[in-house]
Amino acid sequence: MIQTIRSGSPNISFQFARLSKVAALAVVYYFLARWSLLLAFEGTNASPIWPPSGIAFGAMLLLGRKVWPAIAIGAFSANLAAFSANYPVGLPTLAASAAIAAGNTLEALAGYALLRRLKVLDSPLDQPQHVFRFLTAVLLMCMVSAVIGTTTLLVGGFTPVSALWPVWINWWLGDVGGALVVTPLMLIWLAKGGPSRQMRFRPGWSMVAALAVFTLASWLIFDGHHSANHLDRLLLYLHMPLIALIAYRYGQPGVSVALLLLSGAAVWHTTHGTGPFATADLNSSLILLVTFIVLCCMTGQILAADINQRMQFQTAPIAFGDVKVPWLTLLAALGLTMFIWHTVSEDAENDARDHFESLGTEAQLRIIERMTDYQQILRGGVALFTSSQRVTREEWHKYARVLEIDKRFPGMQSFAFAEWVHAPDKPAHVARIRNEGFPDYAIRPAGEREAYLPVNYIEPFDWRNQRAFGYDMYSEAVRKKAIAQAADTGNTTISGKVRLAQENGQDEQTGFVMYVPVYRNGMPIDTVEQRRHALMGYVSSGFRMNDLIQGIMGEQSPWLRLEIFDGQQASEEAKMFDSAAPTARKPQAYSADFPLHIANHLWTLHATSLPAFEKNIDHQKAQIILTAGIIVSLLLFMLVRSLAITRESALALADDMTAALRTSELELRKLNSRLALAAEAGGIGVWDWNVQTGRMAWDARMYEIYQIDPLTASGTYLMWRDRIHPDDVAGIEGAVAAALIHGAAFAQEFRIVLPDESFRRIKANAVVVRDERGQPLHMIGINIDISELRQAEESLLASEKRFRSIFEHAPIGIAIVSLDGHWLSVNTATCAIVGYGRMELEQMTFQEVTHPDDLKNDLGHVQQLMEGHIPSYQMEKRYIRKDGQFVWVLLTVTLLRDEAGKPLYFIAQIMNISDRKQKEQAIAAALAEKEVLLKEVYHRVKNNLQVVTSLFNLQIRTLPEGTARTALQESANRVRAMALVHEKLYRSTNLSSIALDGYIDDMCRQLGTVAAVSQRDIRITTELEPIEIGLELAVPVGLQLNELISNSLKHGFPDSRPGSIHIRLARHEPDSDTVTLEVTDDGVGLPASLNIQTASSLGLKLVATLASQIDGKLDISARDGGGTHVSLTFRLDSPQWPGATL
Repeated sequence: MIQTIRSGSPNISFQFARLSKVAALAVVYYFLARWSLLLAFEGTNASPIWPPSGIAFGAMLLLGRKVWPAIAIGAFSANLAAFSANYPVGLPTLAASAAIAAGNTLEALAGYALLRRLKVLDSPLDQPQHVFRFLTAVLLMCMVSAVIGTTTLLVGGFTPVSALWPVWINWWLGDVGGALVVTPLMLIWLAKGGPSRQMRFRPGWSMVAALAVFTLASWLIFDGHHSANHLDRLLLYLHMPLIALIAYRYGQPGVSVALLLLSGAAVWHTTHGTGPFATADLNSSLILLVTFIVLCCMTGQILAADINQRMQFQTAPIAFGDVKVPWLTLLAALGLTMFIWHTVSEDAENDARDHFESLGTEAQLRIIERMTDYQQILRGGVALFTSSQRVTREEWHKYARVLEIDKRFPGMQSFAFAEWVHAPDKPAHVARIRNEGFPDYAIRPAGEREAYLPVNYIEPFDWRNQRAFGYDMYSEAVRKKAIAQAADTGNTTISGKVRLAQENGQDEQTGFVMYVPVYRNGMPIDTVEQRRHALMGYVSSGFRMNDLIQGIMGEQSPWLRLEIFDGQQASEEAKMFDSAAPTARKPQAYSADFPLHIANHLWTLHATSLPAFEKNIDHQKAQIILTAGIIVSLLLFMLVRSLAITRESALALADDMTAALRTSELELRKLNSRLALAAEAGGIGVWDWNVQTGRMAWDARMYEIYQIDPLTASGTYLMWRDRIHPDDVAGIEGAVAAALIHGAAFAQEFRIVLPDESFRRIKANAVVVRDERGQPLHMIGINIDISELRQAEESLLASEKRFRSIFEHAPIGIAIVSLDGHWLSVNTATCAIVGYGRMELEQMTFQEVTHPDDLKNDLGHVQQLMEGHIPSYQMEKRYIRKDGQFVWVLLTVTLLRDEAGKPLYFIAQIMNISDRKQKEQAIAAALAEKEVLLKEVYHRVKNNLQVVTSLFNLQIRTLPEGTARTALQESANRVRAMALVHEKLYRSTNLSSIALDGYIDDMCRQLGTVAAVSQRDIRITTELEPIEIGLELAVPVGLQLNELISNSLKHGFPDSRPGSIHIRLARHEPDSDTVTLEVTDDGVGLPASLNIQTASSLGLKLVATLASQIDGKLDISARDGGGTHVSLTFRLDSPQWPGATL
């Protein structure tokens, strides 16, 4: 099979092709080696198949031993690149790369020598016996590379001695898999003559469909959906009859492709953790996977070789009956082997599952027992309260110290008591705790609630637990649910997954809290209502899950990965603990769920086996059975086949001799039929002119072309000549004479005249048939009507002329640009825009005339256009004219592609927009000038208002305390509020609005300074949502806020009374235009009889008037416990403030 390539007749083109293949082999080997790492198991460099070994072996068999330098160079480069990714390049890596490359090269040379020694060098796959020898050579040659490679890694210190066997077996199996899959594919598809000579059926859609079904079946078997009860392991056998079917119909070419597809599916799924061979033990996965690939390769290649050998000796079609006995024997033996292998594997895995479940149950019991102990500890704390009228903080500390929580109970972060505090009792509770020596004590988080459960006693009272001191556990929903359940039932409960208050952002762990209710002594607790009424507090403990589980389980188990989830659902949101980080690889690990019922709460313990667990499963017995069964099955096939083939060969020889004569006759008839069919399909007229008699024989198409009735035709040479156009007769007769006399080729084009005096254009070709003396006997030729073709050509020329006219006289620039940017064709308008002549411009690229600042954006659009992301693009850019001036253009570009979608060239439309750009720049300058003027106006108004404020302040200093001074101070504050608006506008980039929250902050600071609030012990606090407000609303809102704050400072805190003023600004809803401004103080409050509409205070009248003018709603009310609350609600789109009516 291969001899035809190596010993064919040498010629220049063949030698050049062979040298080209040799030169490219190094590059192909390098890139294929780099790509092959993608087939490795995730997280490793162990590849089940190493295709470069097959490429090297196949290339040497096809091109001879002289290609070894290319293999060596490619292997050295690939290994050096792999080493340099993990180690610095130096003498050790160079030496190791060279040694491994030598091993890869010697591997291919050894395989070549072995095949020659076994006498199958030229036909390693032609017969079943040759396939066995090919497998033997592959198994032996791959040991060469594996031994040299592993020795190199060991000596160079790249791998430890403990990893020597796994490295060697992975190396050897990967090379074996690559050679068995890739080398036959190359030998079959790249051999001289191609694969068709080895196929019973021509490759076509049927072969594609068969391979597609085979691939789909492989994908479904390996995708993991049938892994339950290891059904996918039994389904593996389905590949055997499918491979046999492909071998029967499509021979070695079909089998080689099918094996490549099967290997790809098996390797992909196994390396990604699915399929029957995916286990945590890498070596087991590799051995099983490669054994299966060897089984399929041997089965497929032996059956295809059987078909190939039969085709060489049997001319009659090969019926299934001819191969039925040996093939069914092989399939049955393989089926029995795979069933026994499955049974033994199933027994080993059942034993492993029993062991796995016992480990999971043990973990379940240990967790439940430990959590029961913790419940008893909390019950002990409850007993302390039950046995005493009052438990002091010191007594709680002593009790906790005896327990030695931090030493004896890992994971138990705290041992605490939380007191149940109703809202009215909160001040007394806080005061009591502060009096106990904690002056900064406060219930956290702040806020008013119906009830509180703050942590009072907590041990050990270290820095971490102090973070939980005073924390209100009833304020958080998850804890609150567990707290309520404990109070109502009187039983111990635990919360769901929470973040403990003790966490500080470092080494955080998931947590939960355990609660036991404490009831007041002597009170009935028989019903839910009685228990709620008697509730005194809770003894609780916070747990950090990682510390807790590690304390219970000890060191991390190498066998299991334990995950604990809150509730029944295993999700990331519910996960509370994970003993090991998840790995990227997903083998078919054992897993099970174990419920943990703890303190009336459900956890789920999810256990998964780790690679160390699965590594100890006994797979060796099943592997031995599978290997031995394959060998026995193949030997049995060869025995049965050898008994049947002798008789079949004799019968085939007789049938071949009988069928030879029939075949010759049939081929002649087929040839005549094909010629007739071809002429009819092409619209070709065929004629035969007997030169001796002058008679012409025409087919039906000839009469149709010339529009002559066959019944009245004379059938002579003159009949044909009379139809030729008078102007063409002389030329045609001269061509006929030249062909008859001098042997010139007859290939002419001429016109004929039809009966209706219309013309047709005819293309004619003819050959002269001569006798043994060279005298012409017949002239046989064809005529083709090309009238429509010539009309189409003329129409195309006219269309091109019209397009050129439109292109040249278009008022805007139009250009055709090559894919690399050269101007291919430009019109006059384009030349006028850029100032270059047509010939000058067509020697340049568009990059050369594009402004540098615009080039990057332009090229970005071009890239998107080439990649098909956009159909066209339009942009404004600048060209650099020949005179150095810039010209602005509006550029529109589209990309023209051929029918296959391949880009051809760009079509650009260019419009000069320089005048428009100049106008836009003038408008922008005018707008900038107006903005400067408007800022100056705001600045001057602000300065004038500040001058007025200063005059007020000067006058105030000259007046004694009294009504006049107070009135002037209030007026100064109002002017200051308006000045602050204009100052904000002057400093803002947006001249039509200001940030209302910033404006309020500044006003509070100014009013606080004037009123000396720090000296009076008055705090002004704000809670402001960022809101932009226009000038028409800013002034009235600012005046109202000034009046409200000033009024509160003036009247709310008499006699140096301390207090606070809180200003809140917020929208009613997100993105709403309705805004509420609230001013709240805890001063003496307003008189009960106050009516804002009839009040004599100018400030309150001003607030009411301004609220009405902006369509706002003003609400003033007294607070419970003292103080005043004022609420102003208005819309941001309220009518403009009619300030002139004040």
